[in-house]
Amino acid sequence: MRSPLILAQLKQEELVLRGLATGLGQPRGLAALINAAYSKILALADHRAEVVKLARDYNARTPKDQVNDYDPDYVPPLIVRDFIPRAHDVIITTIEELEPLLDDFKSMLIKAKSRASALSGGWDAIQPDDAESETKSEENTEEGTGTLGGDSTFTLLDVPAEVLWHILIFACGDDINTTLATSQVCQQLRQTVVSSPLLWTRIDINFPVKRNILHMERSVDVPNLEVHASLLPNYEMTVEEGVDRIERFWSLIEPEAHRIRDLHMAFVHQEWLRAAMPILAGSTHKLRFLDVGVHNDFSIRELPAWDGSTVSCQPRILRLRGRPGWDVQDRFWGRVEDFEYMDSRLDNSPSSEGLAVLFERLGLMQHVLRSLQLSDLRFPREISIHGAPVAFTALTHLKVILVDDHGLQALRKLLQTPRLESLTIFFKRGRAAAWTDEPPEDNSFIFHIISNNPQLVDLDLTDFQLNPSQWSLLFERLPNIKRLRIAGSELQDHALISLYNSGGHQLDPAMPAYACPALIHLILENATYLRSDVVWDIVSVRHKYATSYGGSKLQSVVMRGVDMDHVREVDVRKIHSTVDHFVIEVFDVCTSEGSVDDSESEDFSEVEVSGDEWFKHKEPGEPLALVNPCPL
Repeated sequence: MRSPLILAQLKQEELVLRGLATGLGQPRGLAALINAAYSKILALADHRAEVVKLARDYNARTPKDQVNDYDPDYVPPLIVRDFIPRAHDVIITTIEELEPLLDDFKSMLIKAKSRASALSGGWDAIQPDDAESETKSEENTEEGTGTLGGDSTFTLLDVPAEVLWHILIFACGDDINTTLATSQVCQQLRQTVVSSPLLWTRIDINFPVKRNILHMERSVDVPNLEVHASLLPNYEMTVEEGVDRIERFWSLIEPEAHRIRDLHMAFVHQEWLRAAMPILAGSTHKLRFLDVGVHNDFSIRELPAWDGSTVSCQPRILRLRGRPGWDVQDRFWGRVEDFEYMDSRLDNSPSSEGLAVLFERLGLMQHVLRSLQLSDLRFPREISIHGAPVAFTALTHLKVILVDDHGLQALRKLLQTPRLESLTIFFKRGRAAAWTDEPPEDNSFIFHIISNNPQLVDLDLTDFQLNPSQWSLLFERLPNIKRLRIAGSELQDHALISLYNSGGHQLDPAMPAYACPALIHLILENATYLRSDVVWDIVSVRHKYATSYGGSKLQSVVMRGVDMDHVREVDVRKIHSTVDHFVIEVFDVCTSEGSVDDSESEDFSEVEVSGDEWFKHKEPGEPLALVNPCPL
């Protein structure tokens, strides 16, 4: 079983890809190669400045009157973001999700290794565990030389094509025109992009026909395609026009159907879905990722079903939005390892039959499913869900998003997760959400999950409102938790007491005096009333215990959405000097007649403190803190 990779934006000017080698088996060296090639090359120079310059030069000579994206001769501009986004939370994915084919991925990294060796005078010089190389890299970065291994001629175009692509994506955002635009910036970039078939695998129904043909020709050596066949609501397009467009799109890509590996489809009309069925039926057993979205239109009372009799593929990653129907043969579900389901009906009237079929289909995946996300499910109390509990023996990641109270209780009764490692719950705001006045052991979804999964290492809670004793009870049931994120939830100081003092003897080697002893990543978001001294207490107590007796120290702390009046600079400085990574975002709150109005107050402003920048306190000239970036 392969461990996940973690994609994290570590610095404001860098995009770093890190591979976790633990448990990878044969791809273990591959993961190390990813870590070395991507993180080291991208961390050595500020390439974004070069991207900005190239884009500006390119746009300066691009005709301004070419504005129609559907014009076959249209040349899109290369759009570069002028702002720096804040560091995102980690995105977890498997090796299979990261690249379509393992063989292609190995070839890509062999190329990266060869290029890096030529540039640095040896691959060993950029290994991630080479402390001397690490120091030299940091020195080069600080000096702004933009060199690799001391090579003063190292430039943006010297990096491997796929690494360059990640830099361009970071600079240009998620603009789907980046590939085409970049290929027309200059001769060097054109050669780099044109000679990289992995950059041309997206085929989109919204692209001009000539562009799709170009993408298929330039990716012909890659045995996979990412096909987007989604038509969303368009009041200027009739149903008949949409059907015709889908049919013409299928006739264009049908000769390449054997290469379809990722397929995205989203529709609002039954006729559109029916017209797209040949695309799904024509996808072979190589189809790895399937995303089908059926968005309810006001003119449709019953969402269309897709004909399962013609579907022979067995996707490993499946996303269903809406209610596309469940009549696909059982073998279709047999290989699904990652499943997301969102019920987006507007009439809010699920049937007991429909929900029962959902759980029946989940049962077909119980021994292979590793990741499950259920979103926006509505379980009216008059509907009873019956059935024996299903044990998902391979499930390690569970996300429950906007599921009502009755639904949580149904999930508690029907789901068994003996190997769960990561749990995410986003509750409906304003609800008691999975914790009632009854004893939590008897009637709590969250308590049921954590009590039966002491091996849980990652917990993410949003809008989870408890009293202090319930928070303490929750934390005490997390002996192996390593990453804890709490967002919203009206979190206050006394809710976190057990994280630094749970009644034990301070600095007792036999028993830490706090809950969650394995915690290394703490993320607190939208915690308006949280005080910085409480967070410092958590950090300092754990640091002292780990220093004296061993154990886990907090490595990273994130505080977002904190009232600036509750933050002391001395606490921020101490936290920054103690943990490896620290991010804090604060804002001013203007109170009028006892209320907080952040939408109309000119005093409301969000400030992120990260990287090597100094941000000012409310008083001009007074610094708040210098804080290092956080990979979470």
